[in-house]
Amino acid sequence: MKKKVLVDLEVICDSPNYILWGNLEHQERQLELWAKDFNEFIRDHRSQDRVNLSVRRVYKEECEYCHRVWEEYDDGCPVCCTKAQEEWKASKKELDLEEASRQISLDYDAG
Repeated sequence: MKKKVLVDLEVICDSPNYILWGNLEHQERQLELWAKDFNEFIRDHRSQDRVNLSVRRVYKEECEYCHRVWEEYDDGCPVCCTKAQEEWKASKKELDLEEASRQISLDYDAG
Protein backbone atom coordinates (compact mmCIF):
# COMPACT_ATOMS: atom_id res chain seq x y z
CA MET A 1 0.00 0.00 0.00
CA LYS A 2 1.45 3.36 1.01
CA LYS A 3 5.20 3.67 1.30
CA LYS A 4 7.57 6.54 1.98
CA VAL A 5 10.09 7.08 -0.83
CA LEU A 6 13.23 9.19 -0.75
CA VAL A 7 13.10 11.51 -3.78
CA ASP A 8 15.83 14.08 -3.17
CA LEU A 9 18.73 15.08 -0.94
CA GLU A 10 20.04 18.55 -0.20
CA VAL A 11 23.00 19.77 1.81
CA ILE A 12 21.90 22.65 3.98
CA CYS A 13 24.42 25.15 5.24
CA ASP A 14 23.17 27.55 7.88
CA SER A 15 24.94 30.88 7.59
CA PRO A 16 25.84 32.95 10.64
CA ASN A 17 22.88 34.92 12.04
CA TYR A 18 24.46 38.35 11.48
CA ILE A 19 24.01 37.89 7.72
CA LEU A 20 20.22 37.83 8.01
CA TRP A 21 19.87 41.35 9.41
CA GLY A 22 18.64 44.29 7.36
CA ASN A 23 16.51 44.36 4.23
CA LEU A 24 16.53 41.69 1.54
CA GLU A 25 19.02 43.51 -0.70
CA HIS A 26 21.47 43.85 2.21
CA GLN A 27 21.01 40.16 3.07
CA GLU A 28 21.65 39.24 -0.56
CA ARG A 29 24.95 41.15 -0.61
CA GLN A 30 25.99 39.67 2.75
CA LEU A 31 25.13 36.13 1.65
CA GLU A 32 27.11 36.54 -1.57
CA LEU A 33 30.14 37.77 0.40
CA TRP A 34 29.76 35.03 2.97
CA ALA A 35 29.41 32.34 0.25
CA LYS A 36 32.62 33.60 -1.35
CA ASP A 37 34.41 33.47 2.01
CA PHE A 38 32.96 30.04 2.72
CA ASN A 39 34.25 28.69 -0.59
CA GLU A 40 37.70 29.97 0.35
CA PHE A 41 37.33 28.31 3.75
CA ILE A 42 36.58 25.00 2.06
CA ARG A 43 39.74 25.42 -0.02
CA ASP A 44 42.13 26.46 2.74
CA HIS A 45 40.32 26.13 6.12
CA ARG A 46 41.05 29.72 7.17
CA SER A 47 37.60 30.83 8.37
CA GLN A 48 36.71 30.72 12.06
CA ASP A 49 32.96 31.36 11.54
CA ARG A 50 30.60 28.78 13.03
CA VAL A 51 29.05 26.80 10.18
CA ASN A 52 26.43 24.07 10.49
CA LEU A 53 25.99 21.61 7.62
CA SER A 54 23.18 19.08 7.53
CA VAL A 55 21.47 16.79 5.04
CA ARG A 56 17.80 17.36 4.29
CA ARG A 57 15.91 14.38 2.97
CA VAL A 58 12.87 14.99 0.78
CA TYR A 59 10.28 12.22 0.79
CA LYS A 60 7.00 11.56 -0.93
CA GLU A 61 4.35 8.98 -0.22
CA GLU A 62 3.48 6.69 -3.10
CA CYS A 63 1.61 3.47 -3.78
CA GLU A 64 3.93 0.47 -3.62
CA TYR A 65 2.01 -1.19 -6.49
CA CYS A 66 1.46 1.51 -9.13
CA HIS A 67 4.00 4.07 -7.80
CA ARG A 68 1.57 6.98 -8.11
CA VAL A 69 1.57 9.75 -5.50
CA TRP A 70 -0.45 8.54 -2.50
CA GLU A 71 -3.91 10.08 -2.24
CA GLU A 72 -6.91 8.94 -0.23
CA TYR A 73 -10.65 9.40 -0.34
CA ASP A 74 -12.32 10.87 2.77
CA ASP A 75 -12.77 7.37 4.23
CA GLY A 76 -9.04 6.60 3.85
CA CYS A 77 -9.37 4.36 0.79
CA PRO A 78 -6.51 4.90 -1.70
CA VAL A 79 -7.37 6.67 -4.94
CA CYS A 80 -4.70 5.06 -7.13
CA CYS A 81 -5.05 1.39 -8.13
CA THR A 82 -7.36 -1.57 -7.62
CA LYS A 83 -4.71 -3.63 -5.83
CA ALA A 84 -4.17 -0.93 -3.18
CA GLN A 85 -7.93 -0.47 -2.80
CA GLU A 86 -8.45 -4.22 -2.35
CA GLU A 87 -5.69 -4.40 0.25
CA TRP A 88 -7.17 -1.41 2.08
CA LYS A 89 -10.65 -3.02 2.06
CA ALA A 90 -9.22 -6.29 3.42
CA SER A 91 -7.30 -4.51 6.20
CA LYS A 92 -10.37 -2.38 7.04
CA LYS A 93 -12.52 -5.50 7.22
CA GLU A 94 -9.96 -7.12 9.54
CA LEU A 95 -9.90 -4.02 11.78
CA ASP A 96 -13.70 -3.92 11.82
CA LEU A 97 -13.78 -7.59 12.91
CA GLU A 98 -11.21 -6.93 15.65
CA GLU A 99 -13.24 -3.94 16.87
CA ALA A 100 -16.46 -6.01 16.88
CA SER A 101 -14.71 -8.80 18.80
CA ARG A 102 -13.38 -6.28 21.33
CA GLN A 103 -16.87 -4.81 21.75
CA ILE A 104 -18.39 -8.24 22.31
CA SER A 105 -15.72 -8.97 24.90
CA LEU A 106 -16.46 -5.68 26.70
CA ASP A 107 -20.20 -6.38 26.62
CA TYR A 108 -19.60 -9.87 28.00
CA ASP A 109 -17.35 -8.55 30.79
CA ALA A 110 -19.89 -5.86 31.70
CA GLY A 111 -22.80 -8.35 31.76
